[in-house]
Parts: sequence; C-alpha cells; structure tokens
Amino acid sequence: MMSETVAIAFTVKRGSYTYNPIISTSSIRVNNIICTYITHVYCFLKKAKNGTLPAEIVMHQSVWFADDNSEILNHRGGNMQILVNEALLPFVNEGRISMDRLKSLIYIKDFIDRISTRPYIDEETVRSLERRYGVRPSVASWGDYFQTEMAVSLIECSDDEFARAVETIRFDMAASWMIFCEKESSFFEWVENEYEAVISHGDRVYTDEEKEILHLKILMDYYLNLGLTNNFTKAEMAWFEGFSQAEAI
Repeated sequence: MMSETVAIAFTVKRGSYTYNPIISTSSIRVNNIICTYITHVYCFLKKAKNGTLPAEIVMHQSVWFADDNSEILNHRGGNMQILVNEALLPFVNEGRISMDRLKSLIYIKDFIDRISTRPYIDEETVRSLERRYGVRPSVASWGDYFQTEMAVSLIECSDDEFARAVETIRFDMAASWMIFCEKESSFFEWVENEYEAVISHGDRVYTDEEKEILHLKILMDYYLNLGLTNNFTKAEMAWFEGFSQAEAI
C-alpha cells in the first residue's frame, strides 16, 4: 500500500446536535491507519459509554464510524466493514481487552479476510439465517471467526502470550500458502493419508516426524478451507522470510 498523509476530522452527533471534539484534526500515514484511528475511536467510545459524549461517532475523510456504541466500523469507498465483532464488545466495555490486544484483533480480522477467498458461512446460508432470526450472523467471514475465537479462547492469557499467538497465525497462513499454492492433488492426498495413519493409533506421544505431519494437515486445512491467496503485504512476507531464516539457524 502506498503511503500518503490524510487529515482526520471528527464529528460527534446525536439527532440534530453536533459536538466537535478537542482533537479535530491529525495527520498520519495510511500504513499506520488502524493503530492510530482506532485509538481515537476507542477513547471516544469509552467517553460516550460513560455518558460524557453523545452516542454516535463519525470520523469524516478518514471514514471510520462507531454507531450507537454497538459497532466499530471502517468505511472505504462506500463499503462499510465491522472492525470489532459485536460479540467482543462486552469484553471491551469491561476493560478485559487491552488497547494493544484490540489493535491485534482488528489486524487479524483484516489479515484473514484479505488473504482468504472463501467465506466462513456462505451467503445463501447467511440470508437463510437472517430470514429465520431477523438478523445476520455476526460471524460470517473467516476474519470474523479468527477474531472472535482468538479473543475469547485467549482472554485469560497475557498480552505477550496473545502477541505470540498472533505471530503464529501470521506465520502459519504464509507458510500454508507457500507450501500448497503450487502443489498437485497427489500431494494433498499424501498429506491426508499420512495424517490418517498418524491419528489411527490413538492418543499417544507423537514423534517429531508425526508432529510435522499433524501441523502440515493444519496448514493444508487453512489453505483449502479459507481458499488462501497471495494477498500478503510486502511487510508481512518480509517478516515471514526473516522469521523462517531465524528458525533455520
């Protein structure tokens, strides 16, 4: 992504009332957009929750939205995308998700949705659920799934442990694509057969070779289920290559 500088202008509204926060403009670089913008939005959301600001927050030009304290949204080119799944908002409001962890969760959703070509739930199923229950499921994309799963399952972990889990996901997704992107069907069949052979012996202490097979099956499932594509950023691939080289030494 090319770097450019943009201005942020905030407007807070409730009905016909408009409030202009003290921080009215700020300049940032686009490749740092999530960390900077979400910090501002989060602060205003917390104030709004405590009753010191109206409920609806809109950021013009930079086009981030927070609607009635229930959604944190990103708006680009007319398309709105929920950045923080609604299931996680109670944890945010209770202070159980730190700002660093929130930034990582937003990154994970963006990262997974960017490199996947298949939905977690197909659109036909989404529409069927919406007709039946009156609302769309909050977990529909793989980005939704990974964000909520990591947030909930690792809620008791330290931020350092959580950061390592994020790095593991980043590494595994890049490794999955690099290993399987040019492989023929015979290789996929070999992985599946080797995996079945390993687990057929039941629970036990696995050898290092068997552990590699189990991990390879996980990477293959990522590749197939998410429909991984090479939409990694240069920075992500540089990090992956550097990490791989360090592991090899």
